[in-house]
Amino acid sequence: MSLDALKAMRDALKKEKKEVAGDKKYVTKAELEAARLKKIREEEERERQEKERKRKLQHGEDADTPAKQAKTTAEQEEGMLPQLPREEVIRRLRKLGQPATLFGEEDYERLKRLMKAEKEMNVEDETVGGQQDNVLLELKKLDKEERARRKAAASSAPSGKGA
Repeated sequence: MSLDALKAMRDALKKEKKEVAGDKKYVTKAELEAARLKKIREEEERERQEKERKRKLQHGEDADTPAKQAKTTAEQEEGMLPQLPREEVIRRLRKLGQPATLFGEEDYERLKRLMKAEKEMNVEDETVGGQQDNVLLELKKLDKEERARRKAAASSAPSGKGA
């Protein structure tokens, strides 16, 4: 890297710090990171709005038509989907073993798919199952067989002594 590039990078970092800190003398790295993420989210939102506007213009749709408004309110009432950041939705989908994004899928559709996957997910008790449960089942089975043998031995023993 050249000295000019390093100076430019340093100046950019100072400018970012000044935007976040204002009059504060010290700024934590977490505050800088939070400001950076906020800026990224705002930029993504602007891009999404621009993309939506272009799509509407391309299809000749009017955003304020009553049918469109009724459809969006019906979808919101039907699902009552929580507002989650894109990163959180992707993280949850991956944790459930689902693909992060399907081809051509938008944020709203991804969120609907997450809610559906979470509803269909089998919630299992963490204390049940695993190796310990198998051992307990085996012990119960052996105990039951032992009782059956004792019972059989006890019922056959008295009849043998009485004869």
